[in-house]
Amino acid sequence: MSAGKSIFEQLRAVFGRSVEKRKTVVAPAVPEKPAPPNTGPEIRESALAVDLTLGIDLGTSCTKVVIGDHGWLGKSYAIPVGVNGVGMERFLRVTQVPVGNSVEANLKMRLMADPASPLVRDLVALYLAGVIRDSLRWFAAEGPRRYSERRPSWSLNLGFPDKNVNGGVLVDAYREIANWATRLASTDLPLDLSSLRSLRTNSESEPTKRLIPPSRIHLYPEIGAQLAGYVNSPYRVRENLILIDVGAGTLDVSTIILHGNDDEDVVSFHFCEVGPFGAMKLLEARMAALEAVESRAVQIRLEDFQSGNKPTPETPGEILGRKGQVGMPFKRAFDDATKKFSDDAIWLAVGCARDFRLDQRRVHVNSGFDPWPGRLRFFFTGGGSRARFFRQHFIEGPFEQTLVGFTRWERNAADRRLKQQGLRLEPLPTPEDLQGLPKELMIDFDRLSVAHGLAYGGENLMKLTASIHS
Repeated sequence: MSAGKSIFEQLRAVFGRSVEKRKTVVAPAVPEKPAPPNTGPEIRESALAVDLTLGIDLGTSCTKVVIGDHGWLGKSYAIPVGVNGVGMERFLRVTQVPVGNSVEANLKMRLMADPASPLVRDLVALYLAGVIRDSLRWFAAEGPRRYSERRPSWSLNLGFPDKNVNGGVLVDAYREIANWATRLASTDLPLDLSSLRSLRTNSESEPTKRLIPPSRIHLYPEIGAQLAGYVNSPYRVRENLILIDVGAGTLDVSTIILHGNDDEDVVSFHFCEVGPFGAMKLLEARMAALEAVESRAVQIRLEDFQSGNKPTPETPGEILGRKGQVGMPFKRAFDDATKKFSDDAIWLAVGCARDFRLDQRRVHVNSGFDPWPGRLRFFFTGGGSRARFFRQHFIEGPFEQTLVGFTRWERNAADRRLKQQGLRLEPLPTPEDLQGLPKELMIDFDRLSVAHGLAYGGENLMKLTASIHS
């Protein structure tokens, strides 16, 4: 590595992961004389067109939707897809679908467990069709009036729960689901399984015009989309950053650097991982441990907590439906399951951070370089991040204390505070372009951040997520 190169240039050369650039463009001193304006029908038609992107975060507990317009007005709109909800619940649609006289729940967890199942694919497609239809209808009726004068061209950006969308059974399932969901949403057919299946067998059921054509349907990793709003915002800071998002099903870790020189910013993704360590997975592990002690002892159902608006049980007594002390075998099983889960979750995050730091040291011309001599900026987001367990393990000490072993920070927490070392927890900044989310709910914006990032449009997201597909 040449000593004459800046650290910015070295990082770009070694990682090869620059994904977003902003260059200063200087206008010519004497502009050319503009050509006469063309006012023909093609130009007038083009002037009325507007590209709109439906960003859908298909969550384990709830789905969130944001519609983005980053080519005309530069705005995005939070869509109230919740059913009969109040407050934040208006923007959270439980990931379940009515079928006949019953409700099919835990759709995303079932899809991830068995992505090849035709029935599960159909159920998720049926659910997603309802989300798409309701979102577009709401925007047509309640969105800004200026769009009623335009001809929209719709795209769908669907979040994917892994860092790789290049292939595999789950990727194929997501693509098939998105295709059939958009086809069903484009018809006037009832939202039921018979309607979905008639599309496959009856050409007369095929919509005459697709609201969202197949060429405008895309999958993007949720871990990249979540930071799209931040790296496009005026609040971005050129520093190292680690983001941990706790959902119902997964724990997502992203490590990035915002760096640059005088005329450009570069956003580099480095080590990103997705693991099955979300809030519902913790509850599932605890329930299984208690059931192993005594069959049918558990008195709750996972479905009771799927919406994410009800705190998950934090003690064995709450899961068993017993007041007072529970037997030692139950307590031991609960504690063992909790410790294994916490160790696995923390090591997933620590492993990303450790490798992130080592690679930065490896490319630096100075062998003694320390990427984090002081604070490391840290975003902690997602519906599951509100749960007591995750706050205790990722905010109150264990995560930072484990990470200390791979840094030059002081081992003692009090000494770290004195020297301003360790993790610096910050809220994910709320974007200036987002409309429709009441001011009092902006504190919960992080729950919409994936959908908001997905709504940035294909070109922006392709640049942002290109480096985390491998």
